[in-house]
Amino acid sequence: MGIIRKDDAGTISRFDFTGKRVVAETEARPMVFPDFSPSPHDFSDSAGEEPGGPSQADEGDEAAEEEDRIGELRAPMGNERLDGGGSPSLAPMPMQSMPPAPFMTMPPVAPIEPPPAPIFEVPQELVQSIYEDAVLRGLDDGKGQVMAELQVLQERYASALDMLDQVSRQLVDRNRLTLITLACKIAERLTRHHLSVHPEHLMKLVKEAIIELEEKDEVVVMCAAPDHAFLTSRRAELAHGMGDAFRIQVVADEALEYGDFRVETRGGAADGRVASRLEEVHDALLGLNSKET
Repeated sequence: MGIIRKDDAGTISRFDFTGKRVVAETEARPMVFPDFSPSPHDFSDSAGEEPGGPSQADEGDEAAEEEDRIGELRAPMGNERLDGGGSPSLAPMPMQSMPPAPFMTMPPVAPIEPPPAPIFEVPQELVQSIYEDAVLRGLDDGKGQVMAELQVLQERYASALDMLDQVSRQLVDRNRLTLITLACKIAERLTRHHLSVHPEHLMKLVKEAIIELEEKDEVVVMCAAPDHAFLTSRRAELAHGMGDAFRIQVVADEALEYGDFRVETRGGAADGRVASRLEEVHDALLGLNSKET
């Protein structure tokens, strides 16, 4: 067996039990202990002995084996002694005779690479300025877009108002025309009723028409059948002041309505129909309406 000195016991890092030798790795040098396999007498106690105890032959064999082991230990380790006594020293074996000890190798660990440094660093003030500028531009763009949409809506609203005004004017014009036409029709009815109640007014209208024509010889007065008898009875009044040669002829016309008359002479004619007189009023009112618009 090998002996480990007290000074070397604290420096042993590991033991290598490969093969039949034991190698103790220390910081200074390796220590080799040959023939590590146990001897039979090491297990004599556990295996059990015969009741009579070991024989002398067995004891002699054990002594011989012990001497052989000591000799093998002395051979590679040298015979130098630490002191004057007889214990052998633990001189190390030459490095050339030592078998290579197997070592466990760990897989290489990749080093942790630091993050790459930024190419350039933007100041915080510049970032804040860019952000504020972007916000302002966004607000300006939003305002511009809203104003453009409002402009479009305003134009559409103005166009709608113009169309509404035109429609309103057209309705007013149509209403005026309708009112004028309706008023003329009402006036016609009222006039005919008035002339039927007051026939002397019809005679006055016929007299004025004869005077305007300035005829001195003969005049033909055409009237409605209901007015024929009244005008015939008043021919002398109609011819008064026109001269002795002036003659008036009253003729009934079925095409004329009550209150209508027509005066015909050689030089011209006068239309005394109620509808004709109201048409003149109607046209006059339409002329005023067109001037106002």
